[in-house]
This record gives sequence, structure tokens and C-alpha cells, in this order.
Amino acid sequence: MLPDSNVNEPASHGFVKFRIKQKRDLPLNTKIFNKAAIYFDYNEPIITNTTLHTITQYSGYVGTINHYGSESLPWVHVYPNPFFEKATFELKNVNGNEFQFQLLDVNGKLVSSSSFKGKTFQFNQENLPGGLYFYRIMNEGMDVYSGKIFLR
Repeated sequence: MLPDSNVNEPASHGFVKFRIKQKRDLPLNTKIFNKAAIYFDYNEPIITNTTLHTITQYSGYVGTINHYGSESLPWVHVYPNPFFEKATFELKNVNGNEFQFQLLDVNGKLVSSSSFKGKTFQFNQENLPGGLYFYRIMNEGMDVYSGKIFLR
């Protein structure tokens, strides 16, 4: 029950949190495409961009690389993942030069926030405990990328 953006634009934003169990034993480099339909009142649905998750392997850990659409659409390469001290985020096929980076814990609590310019950002772990974190990279207040990262 979000208010219309014409009435209260900041309060009109929302998000959905969900979890999907991945099929077991998918081969490396399997590509998983996904999209969603957003419904407002009784209007026709708005179809989101298609996302692509690729099954990959990092030093014995099997995970996914999250990026959007095809090679011509925006995506991010994060490495290493998992990481110990530093992780590098390389932004691909994105407009803009000034971005905001947010790191959230598994409870959705903001644990780090930074601004950066350019298409590469290096995150230093800042004495955070090991575990799963979620990141958001935004441009002009809009999410451009999001995903998960593991700190060892």
C-alpha cells in the first residue's frame, strides 16, 4: 500500500525480499534468467529488466555472478568473492560517473556506505565480521546493481 509517487515520492519506493532454492548440481557457467511483473492497482503489469545469474566457482566456492540482461546491459564483476580484506567492483555498460555503494548485513542493516567516481570501486572490509553481506550500487538514487558478497 505505497502512496503514489505524485503524492509522496520518497515513500513511494518499496522492495521485495525473497529467497529461491537453486537446483542442485547445476554445471558451472549455467545461466539463469529471471524477470518479474509489478502490479499497481488494476493496471497492466510493468515487466522488469531480465536479470542473469551465472553459476561460477571461486577458489572452491560455487556461487553466482549477478548482472543484468545481456553484455550490452549494465552488469558488475565482483572479485574475489569470497574475499578477505578487499573486493573490487567493476561496473560494465553503465551510464554515469558518480555512484553510491552500500553494504548491508543479512538483517538488512546498513554497515558501510561510500561514494565513488568512475567504473571501478575497491571495498575494504573495515573490520567487519566474516559472513554473507548484500551490496547495492546506486546512481542518482536509483539501484544500478545489487548482489551478495562473502567475507571470510
